[in-house]
Amino acid sequence: MGLYEDLHPDWNIDKRYFKLIWGFKHPELDGDQHERFREAARELTLLLMFVAILIGSVIAWYFAFLKPKLTKALKRLSG
Repeated sequence: MGLYEDLHPDWNIDKRYFKLIWGFKHPELDGDQHERFREAARELTLLLMFVAILIGSVIAWYFAFLKPKLTKALKRLSG
């Protein structure tokens, strides 16, 4: 089982959802190979979503906590 099935074992994704996200069916793959391609595409989607959330969290942390402290420290140092 891939990461997608480990996280959401009861979710049965409709093929229309897959086509909406990726917009195509791989032309050279059919049957079992296409199912593996779809699973890899779903896992890639989850990975990209995780990375986007992680980057957003780091940016929010910077602006909420680090930037005010750096600004205060630089003002103190510059006199």
